[in-house]
Amino acid sequence: MRLASEGLRKALISNVALMDILETSAMAGGGAIYQSLFTDLSPEEIAQSTLIGAGLGIGGRLGGDYIGRKMGRHIDTVAPGAFDKYAKYVPVTRDGSAAVLKHLRKGDGSNNAYARGVRDLLESRRNMAGADAGTAEAILSYYLRNRADNIAQGGYALVSPMFMGGEKEGENA
Repeated sequence: MRLASEGLRKALISNVALMDILETSAMAGGGAIYQSLFTDLSPEEIAQSTLIGAGLGIGGRLGGDYIGRKMGRHIDTVAPGAFDKYAKYVPVTRDGSAAVLKHLRKGDGSNNAYARGVRDLLESRRNMAGADAGTAEAILSYYLRNRADNIAQGGYALVSPMFMGGEKEGENA
């Protein structure tokens, strides 16, 4: 079991696409549960809605990342250092990941598996925007990547029952 979890940890750290799929699948499952509990959609309609929502989620991630990079790169070019005062609060920046690791290490020392795993994860996420990315680019690409999918997918899960069939009133009467 330990070898399997270690392999999964390494795969999630090194493969951003796998993490995207895992997070999008979790949100899709949540949307499907919501629809099964609170709507009158049929199982087929829930499955269809879930697949469409997952597609929107992946598209939202990629689109959010692209938009965040472009906006951040522009801000870093026009106003260098504009986001630097926020860097220590955002884990994917160099200052922020150092602060998170310092906090983790206070209790158990610097040589524990959890702190090393978090360090590796933060390093891989920090480099998603590229090693040469400025602070604004790293922050905006990270947050837009991780929020645009939730907005697209969750929004679709909430509104899809309004325009997907469901049972018609009086059909069972």
